[in-house]
Amino acid sequence: MEQKTILIVDDESRFRFSLGLILKSHGFIVLEAEHGGQALEILADNTLRDNEVDLVITDIKMPGFDGLELIKNIIDRKYSTQIIVMTGYGNRQTMESLKNMGCTRVVHKPFDQSDLMNMIHAAMKSS
Repeated sequence: MEQKTILIVDDESRFRFSLGLILKSHGFIVLEAEHGGQALEILADNTLRDNEVDLVITDIKMPGFDGLELIKNIIDRKYSTQIIVMTGYGNRQTMESLKNMGCTRVVHKPFDQSDLMNMIHAAMKSS
């Protein structure tokens, strides 16, 4: 089975590190980005090398280039990656924006590891 690549996008380095350890223990290749702009650079670079990112797990609230802007760019650039959104701020406006962009996989912080892994496996099956 081919290893799948997951890009974690979150401004909290400890969170990225912890989530990365969990995902690596499940056999995934893990890339990390501190904000949306850095994530887009990684996505573009990997696409050029024919090593596409299979899944992006992104936070919404980040300084500067936030998760909503990242998702919009992923969709506009037609990257074939699946997206899971993590948020501690599930307000109605944010949820409506995500729905309008077609992002239905949302996990609310704090979340259970098994819930996230189930969502990841479901996303990988639909790619």
